[in-house]
Amino acid sequence: MRAAIRSITREEVIASLEGIGSSDPEVLAAGKEVLAGTVASLRVVAVTAFVLGIGIALTPLGVIGGAPFFAMGIWGWLMALRSRKSIEEGYAEFMRTQSRADSACNA
Repeated sequence: MRAAIRSITREEVIASLEGIGSSDPEVLAAGKEVLAGTVASLRVVAVTAFVLGIGIALTPLGVIGGAPFFAMGIWGWLMALRSRKSIEEGYAEFMRTQSRADSACNA
């Protein structure tokens, strides 16, 4: 599987959970955690870039080279935070629609 460095939207989370094809909360929670794993790898890349940027910037000439790494680390961290929030919101919205659909079927 090839991981792309991009943010995950709420719509992608809902589509992914629908693609699982199960209404079992444990299966859906596992699917959510798989999505969260992609965010975890993005956070690792962000922290690595941040630390490299600081390390490179400690030398006088390294400020020029370290600044882009530092900025990329901050950008990646913020993207990971947005993605994690989207995963939580998408999961909550999907579970709400699932409970409505289940209650409509039982009525």
